[in-house]
Amino acid sequence: MTKLKKLTKNRHNILWVVLSIVGLIIIVGSTIAVAQTGISFQSIQNGIGQFAAHLGGSNLIVQLERTQLPADGKSQSQVIVTPINTNTPLTANVSQGGGNVKLVGPENDNIIFIYTSGAIPGEVGIVITAGILKETVFITLLDVETPSAPVITNPPDNTQINNSRPEIIGTATNNTKIIITDNGETNTITRTDEHGHFQTHLDKPLYNGQHTLAAIAVNELGVQSPASSLTTITIKTEPAAIDKENIRTTPKKIISGTNYGIFIPASLNSKKVEVEIHGDVFELFDFNESSVFTATLPAPIEPGIYIGNIILTDVSGNINRFDQSISVTIISG
Repeated sequence: MTKLKKLTKNRHNILWVVLSIVGLIIIVGSTIAVAQTGISFQSIQNGIGQFAAHLGGSNLIVQLERTQLPADGKSQSQVIVTPINTNTPLTANVSQGGGNVKLVGPENDNIIFIYTSGAIPGEVGIVITAGILKETVFITLLDVETPSAPVITNPPDNTQINNSRPEIIGTATNNTKIIITDNGETNTITRTDEHGHFQTHLDKPLYNGQHTLAAIAVNELGVQSPASSLTTITIKTEPAAIDKENIRTTPKKIISGTNYGIFIPASLNSKKVEVEIHGDVFELFDFNESSVFTATLPAPIEPGIYIGNIILTDVSGNINRFDQSISVTIISG
């Protein structure tokens, strides 16, 4: 029995020696192979570290707002990073290509960086680092031409229009985004069709008076064309009006200190109705979209006849006053 134990022990020792020799051969062989390929042990350690971090549930999820930008030195894209199970500070750097990236700040559970394009076309690599975690994303910078300026064909220049939302017609490159501006401010965004035509009513109504319209084409990369030739128009619409004969209160004779309802019919182009009465200003609302503006108002404490004014604002922002246009009778309770 003792000889059997010694024999088993010797076999175990021999096995460990053999395994150790095999392990040493593997390590030496791996070292030679790594040296020949130029891969550093630091890279291997980093890879093992990242693998371990991922196994531990840590991760970086990186999203790009845009994957293509013009190589114009000014176009930008958000780099949105969602860190998972890591409190290590984040950094972002351009690892290849041109341009620069900077931290904007946290937003909800994300960290936002802004990449600004370089001026040389090609692929740009952006590496995001949090401790041993690294993720790389790529943006392609393209050499693109500036779109041609659109042409507004209607309305003609120096015309008078009685519509606060006139129709704008023009031409530009086909299937292109078109921005229509009013006095330099964006009013309406539309697109050309496959034939290069655009036709749309303005989204925002124009107030009475003179307006200067222009159109700008924007290609898929966000490059804007020069503005079209300016088109000057004068808006002259009918002022908003009230139906004075059908203004009413409920009840007709109002008990002092109570509440009462008021109803003011107005023209269809009315957007806002206000009443000035007994020293206060009250706004009425078109709850049923019937162009009848209503509100529940507090009655004065003192009995008497109160004369009020009505102020109308139309859809274009023009204001029209109707002084002494409403009468409220207050009686004692």
